[in-house]
Amino acid sequence: SMVKDKHAEFQQACSGTGRTKGSVVTWERLRECLHKILSNIGSGGQPIPLSNLKRMFRSKFNVELSETALGYAKLSELLQDSRVSDLGEIKLQGHGYVMIPTQTKPKRNFISL
Repeated sequence: SMVKDKHAEFQQACSGTGRTKGSVVTWERLRECLHKILSNIGSGGQPIPLSNLKRMFRSKFNVELSETALGYAKLSELLQDSRVSDLGEIKLQGHGYVMIPTQTKPKRNFISL
């Protein structure tokens, strides 16, 4: 929407929700929280619906995930920014977008004989 585009342009949180309990997320905190959320999903690589992410940030970290405060009008675009895109991949699945955790390669244990 135009309102979200304007807020994103000036890097301001949209205050229309009225649900803000904690502070608005910073890039550093976004990366830290996303890493924790995606790590807790486990190595199964279960996708997380983007529609759940804001609630998860509020309930688990008491911080408001605001894409407009970080300069984006859409959450899906924010999560594709180079500062966090290495943590997971955004894909359209069914009727909404999901974030799929990046699979980390298991560390190899070398055995010397």
